[in-house]
Amino acid sequence: MDMRLFELVLLSVIGFCSGENVLPPGPMNGALGESVMFNTSIGSAGPFITIIWNFNGGSGSGSVLVVTVTPGGTTPTPGYLGRISVNNITGSMELRELTLGDTGTYTVNLVPNIGDALNGETTLNVYEPVSNVTVSANATDLVELNDTVSLTCSASGSSLSYQWRNGSSDITAGGRVQLSDGGRILTISSVLRSDRGPLYCIAHNVVSTGTSDPFYLNIS
Repeated sequence: MDMRLFELVLLSVIGFCSGENVLPPGPMNGALGESVMFNTSIGSAGPFITIIWNFNGGSGSGSVLVVTVTPGGTTPTPGYLGRISVNNITGSMELRELTLGDTGTYTVNLVPNIGDALNGETTLNVYEPVSNVTVSANATDLVELNDTVSLTCSASGSSLSYQWRNGSSDITAGGRVQLSDGGRILTISSVLRSDRGPLYCIAHNVVSTGTSDPFYLNIS
């Protein structure tokens, strides 16, 4: 094995122990299919002799090499071909076309021309954006003060939270109103004509928000 290549492989495994964390503490958040920028906090400290980025998805397989940058060029590993750009002056890295498998810990090791080696670590969480938010009910023709109705919000996306509205007013639990299954199910007992709507479900995560079409109850 070429001696320089051996050194790069060794550095990718053991990292550096000098210098403070040059990456934001995180977690950073990204959307499936979009891009994220890992910006270092060192300004224009380069160019660097060597830049090494590693990834650990926490699956027990350990750290894997993402990309190495030397004066000879940028060399991403096969899983990152076409998805990686590295700034040789700042050491920052852009990761494109995010997948859910990109969730994990990222480390960078920087060897400047002058001074100590620098290193950093941060965490990235990748979320599927919210889509297809719909509302359904176990009944829509109801008798005022007599019937109880349960409405269910369905949506695609990861790590979703839910909020309900009647018109422009938020619906909160209490009295005749119950929220269950993490807020996904809205139950209204002894319905009133004011409960007819328009009712909306809003589903959201840290990267996006989606709102259902208006849903109406027929209350007589």
